[in-house]
Amino acid sequence: MGLASFLAAVFECGRVSIPPPNLNADDQQVEEVRSCLEARGRALASNFPGEPPALNLDVAFWAAQRLYGASHQDCNGRARSN
Repeated sequence: MGLASFLAAVFECGRVSIPPPNLNADDQQVEEVRSCLEARGRALASNFPGEPPALNLDVAFWAAQRLYGASHQDCNGRARSN
């Protein structure tokens, strides 16, 4: 499961079964992740009261990578063995 699939599952239902990570995204995967983050940003902005803050895709991408990486660690920061 790549980062884009991980984010889509989290956004859709909030629960994800996680196989071992693939943290090396190619250009196509990066574009899929950015597209997913942009779509989520638009959805959240449409429900925001008043003027929503601008989406910073670089920060959102960084945070998504951290969340994805953390989902593959135990509570002591060690990589999980699946």
